[in-house]
Amino acid sequence: MGTANILPARPAASQVRCQPKPGQSHLRHAFATFLLTGGVELRTVMELLGHSTIRLTADTYGHVLPATARGASDVMDGLLRRGNG
Repeated sequence: MGTANILPARPAASQVRCQPKPGQSHLRHAFATFLLTGGVELRTVMELLGHSTIRLTADTYGHVLPATARGASDVMDGLLRRGNG
């Protein structure tokens, strides 16, 4: 007698969609992302998260920094245009 008659059929792992519940790591990531996009310095975020090095913070949240740099660029552009106008 085979196990096919005993065990209930289950979908293959590739067919199951897992929706992870937001946990502590999601909240930490959101916290850091919101701070960085709000203009908080990387060193401050590092200290708040308890990271041992700024490199760890930069490597983890570096994808947020280009948007921050664009914002800084826009501020400088506005200042320079005002001075020439």
